[in-house]
Amino acid sequence: ISGTDGTGEVMITGPGGYSIRVNGPTDLDDLRPGDYLIAGIDFLSSDDRFFAAPAEETILIEAGKTVTHEGVYQELTDEFRLVTNTSDDAATPGSLRNRLEEAALDPAIERIVFRPQSFLGSGPHVIAVGATLNLTTDVMVTGLKDGTGTPTVILQATGPNFHLLDVAAGVQAELSDLELQDAHTAVDGGAVFNAGDLTLRNVTLRNNTAGHGGGIYNDAGASLTLHYSTMAENNASNDGGGIANLGIANLHSSRVRDNTSTGNGGGILNMNQPAILSLFGSE
Repeated sequence: ISGTDGTGEVMITGPGGYSIRVNGPTDLDDLRPGDYLIAGIDFLSSDDRFFAAPAEETILIEAGKTVTHEGVYQELTDEFRLVTNTSDDAATPGSLRNRLEEAALDPAIERIVFRPQSFLGSGPHVIAVGATLNLTTDVMVTGLKDGTGTPTVILQATGPNFHLLDVAAGVQAELSDLELQDAHTAVDGGAVFNAGDLTLRNVTLRNNTAGHGGGIYNDAGASLTLHYSTMAENNASNDGGGIANLGIANLHSSRVRDNTSTGNGGGILNMNQPAILSLFGSE
């Protein structure tokens, strides 16, 4: 077990009802062949500084073979906050909205990460979002994904007339392993209104609508970068069903499909000079 102060533990379960809780380097002999689940038990240090990442791993023990496995823990720092529940209430400790508001008040907070142990199972883990989540300081938000790489944390709008996310001018933000869906507004930017520098990694935007930019409205002077992300089934009542780009937009290994608009650019509308759009291995 690495990355801890010696208090991190794991629970190992396997064939025939095998179960053991271990702390530190441990040799286990005479194990039956088969799959063994190794589950991290987090927050065992006195000051709650450590959590297991990933939450669960499965290893195969074969007859006559020796297997070495290392469980990795991460340490909380002043720059790091964990999301531990699906509440949308800013007053609920550990909610995404609570963590974003903490980051807005403390620029030292750089990363907001969904704690795997709080969201066990295949998901999806849905946060019913009732108002825009505002990103007003530089921050990275990391969700969760399953074994196929599909995001399992969904930010789902529960009412009309607001963006799911608003990235303020001058802010550098990065989102990964999330799905944003069901945001419907008549103004620009259904799921996301970006006036800053926004990077999406393995993010899906699905079934969002707006006047311009059903999925994302990338404002003049803003920068948008997508890696391994998907824009699907978004709609604009005017232009840019998936993306309306007035700034700089770069898509790397990403997909834009089944988006529609009443006007121009069902998938992407590159609006006005000097808007710049670049596609790299994308479709």
